[in-house]
Amino acid sequence: MSNFDRAFEYTVGNEGGYTNDAADAGGPTNWGITQADYSRFLGRHASVQDVKNMPIDDAKKIYEAHYWKSLSLDQISCDEVAMCMFDIGVVRGIGVPPKYAQQICNHHGSHLTLDGHIGPLTLFAINACDPGAFIRDFSSLAEGGFRAIVAARPSQGVFLKGWVRRARRLLTLIPKSAA
Repeated sequence: MSNFDRAFEYTVGNEGGYTNDAADAGGPTNWGITQADYSRFLGRHASVQDVKNMPIDDAKKIYEAHYWKSLSLDQISCDEVAMCMFDIGVVRGIGVPPKYAQQICNHHGSHLTLDGHIGPLTLFAINACDPGAFIRDFSSLAEGGFRAIVAARPSQGVFLKGWVRRARRLLTLIPKSAA
């Protein structure tokens, strides 16, 4: 199983199947893919029924192209670190994991510009960071980010318990050798 396949299985376990929660600005969603994202993938408007019936293989193609590859996660040497970044990129958007990674790397001695982009210097710093420390810090930043969303938009509080559980689940990715 490839690194991406492992990350996909992990994240789909967090995302689940079809939902259409009125409190969720994403609207109809399946496998974590919103109606808008599925419409872009299909090249036409995706109906609610299209979203409900979305094959998991379509979700996998979207995740690989728009999350995994765009974050250069195939260039991260520790699978679990890549999985961490992928999972939070799916739930928060692809701009968040690079910022978290740069903050973490700087906390551990790097001097990266906090630009939210994964370039060669950021990749080098991520790959030089201890995976256990990286994942622990990433989990903490993810939880803090979710709490900040709710503080800014209290209506999103209905999702906080699940988001915190998701952030803390990242700790299960710490490699045994780094624990």
